[in-house]
Amino acid sequence: MRNPIGIRRLTFVLLAGALGATCDGVHDTAGRTPEDTFRLFLTAAQRGDVETYCRLQGAMGAAQLRHERATQALHMAVAARFGVPPRARPSLLADLIKQEYHPSCEVKAKVRLGKDRMLLTVWSSRHGSICEEPWLAFIEDGEWRIMPAGKGMVRQEMRKGPDGAQIAVSVVDYPADRFAMERSLSTEWDDARASDLEKLTKEVSAGHFSSREEVENRNYDLLRALEERQSYP
Repeated sequence: MRNPIGIRRLTFVLLAGALGATCDGVHDTAGRTPEDTFRLFLTAAQRGDVETYCRLQGAMGAAQLRHERATQALHMAVAARFGVPPRARPSLLADLIKQEYHPSCEVKAKVRLGKDRMLLTVWSSRHGSICEEPWLAFIEDGEWRIMPAGKGMVRQEMRKGPDGAQIAVSVVDYPADRFAMERSLSTEWDDARASDLEKLTKEVSAGHFSSREEVENRNYDLLRALEERQSYP
């Protein structure tokens, strides 16, 4: 699970300058454009559809989904071992993405970064203020995937609003070259965390712990050890 973390904020995309052509010639093998994938991503987030939300992020999302499932499996194993009726744990990720990505998000501009990448500029509106940040659309396994920006410095700028008047916008600075680095770090983190949780789940099921507290302490130790050896996205 990528930072319930740095799971990102809501957004509306705007990229200075490139409102031009529609996405002619940029359909993927599924017949989708970057904007199609963007809309599918937002719909999945609003519905709490974790599987689709993760799938649309490619390998990074697959690692995120593995982490989410491993968390659920551990909860079930602990419940079964210590006498609580097994019950699926409500998905924290589902709750987070519902809050994070607002229906107002909209692609306002796009810039091609080669044949298999496109930088979208997205706007979102909440509580009367507008946020602008970049999202990356990229081809992976023949299909367009989507990745919102991570954390970045925020500056205030004036932009032309829908009615042509100048409005204040909070612009998130996130260089295009940071997407690849964060994608790599996030994938490595979620896969490593999922591996730890999967091993811990087997140990719980095998009776290696005598109490729920022992399991929680072991889980905490594993998390701290991961933080010490690996960068957190």
